[in-house]
Amino acid sequence: MEELVLFFMGFLLVVLVGGLIFYVVNAMVYVRLSKKCNEENYWLAWIPFGVYYLSTRVGRLDIKVFIASLITSIAFILSDGLTNMILGVVLIGLIIYMDRYILRCFGKNSNLAYFHLIPVLGSFVVFVVIAVIAFGESKPLDWVGETF
Repeated sequence: MEELVLFFMGFLLVVLVGGLIFYVVNAMVYVRLSKKCNEENYWLAWIPFGVYYLSTRVGRLDIKVFIASLITSIAFILSDGLTNMILGVVLIGLIIYMDRYILRCFGKNSNLAYFHLIPVLGSFVVFVVIAVIAFGESKPLDWVGETF
């Protein structure tokens, strides 16, 4: 029994450290991406759900997309059962929508955002592509979608 408890404690530690590392790297990517787009509020990348706001700004989407993402995320966290699954699908759809506009904004193939539909690996692929855009030489195009 002790071995099982130690295993789960070790697993929990790995998940927490991995999550913290991802949070920091993700914030750094969105800070850099926001600065490339001359977004003044780039510091929002460090605040939970601030990435949604920056995604709508960088992708030049309407503020309603941010509000929908925020409400869906909070409802997802607070719900359980079937409601949780439905909200999870809606949230993934909103993330795909925002990432498509970010990719389009930088002249990349926006269909890459559909990789989010592949569990774990797909989201990692989209994250790497956006990180390469953020730290690479890509410049944002003049206009892609709706503006605020």
